[in-house]
Amino acid sequence: MNGKQDEYAVLRDRRIVDALSTWFRGVARDLPWRRTKDPYLIWVSEVMLQQTRVETVIPYYNRFVERFPSVEALAVAPEEEALKFWEGLGYYRRLRHLVTATRELRENYGNHVPRDAKIFSNLPGVGEYTLGAVMSIAYGQALPAVDGNVMRVLSRVDGFQEDIATAQARNYLKQRAQTLVNLADPGEFNQALMELGATLCQPKNPQCSQCPIATECVGLREGIHLKLPIKRPKGAIPTREFLALAIFQDGRLAVEKRPAIGLLANLWQLPLVEHAFERMTQEGSWLQDVLSARGIKKSLDVRDRGVYEHVFSHQKWCARLIEVHISSDECVTSCRMMSREERAPLPFARIFVRMLNDLEGNKCEHTFD
Repeated sequence: MNGKQDEYAVLRDRRIVDALSTWFRGVARDLPWRRTKDPYLIWVSEVMLQQTRVETVIPYYNRFVERFPSVEALAVAPEEEALKFWEGLGYYRRLRHLVTATRELRENYGNHVPRDAKIFSNLPGVGEYTLGAVMSIAYGQALPAVDGNVMRVLSRVDGFQEDIATAQARNYLKQRAQTLVNLADPGEFNQALMELGATLCQPKNPQCSQCPIATECVGLREGIHLKLPIKRPKGAIPTREFLALAIFQDGRLAVEKRPAIGLLANLWQLPLVEHAFERMTQEGSWLQDVLSARGIKKSLDVRDRGVYEHVFSHQKWCARLIEVHISSDECVTSCRMMSREERAPLPFARIFVRMLNDLEGNKCEHTFD
């Protein structure tokens, strides 16, 4: 790039920064985490917002920070209680990392979120995006915060036609964001980029006529903006089939806790057995075999509650819910029998919350043959 091209690029970047920052000041949504500069509260919001829509996050954020308003409050809380406040939000590993990180801050940094970006980046769960978002918004440090929205905006503005899944493409977009944030109020500009991607520069049907930087958008000018960013197709995720048992005995329900590691670690669930639906129709004794494995000799009443589905990032679950009533003298193994009140403080994954709500709300059902 020669001197004149260099000068033009800088002027263009300044126009982008000025136009986007001015636009953001006028249209920024009034979100609860934007009313504070507390790095902990901003951190919580950014963790919640990963792969989750703003509208979904708001009530969770408000409840969570009311109960855990500081690093210390979360650090000293039982993990199970924190999981309960996260229940239904998904991606529970995010919370576990956050809890572990606050405990490290309590032990080593006096319950303060460090201003030192290197120290903060070494905390569990703090990646480049979280680092940039918290450091720029809370402390005004000139670090980029590049998420999916930002990659889409920058790809379109620059007409960037590389697969954003590659390391080379991600490095380019990170450097572009860094160049722009160096010319701006870092926290304001990072939020402006995110806001543009969330509200106007959406994956489908972008509102280009309202975009403050449409005149600088190479993708729009060349008519390729709807094809950007370039992403290689995702492969199909595997489907797993389960049998979920709602075992009732004298008004109490059997529940079990998942292992401390792995998917949905330490969350509670109904007894769950991986069992192909095809086998359920082909093997006449399959249900009694499953119940016998739980120590149940005879059931008084069995009802099919239907199939529940839940999609994780890497797999899909299909679980057939079977309601089983047993007599008082039966002993269920590997489970705990709990009343509704005893279950209330326990965290359950979203698919089981739906099952419990339907069981307690007397969802339509039919007798299992």
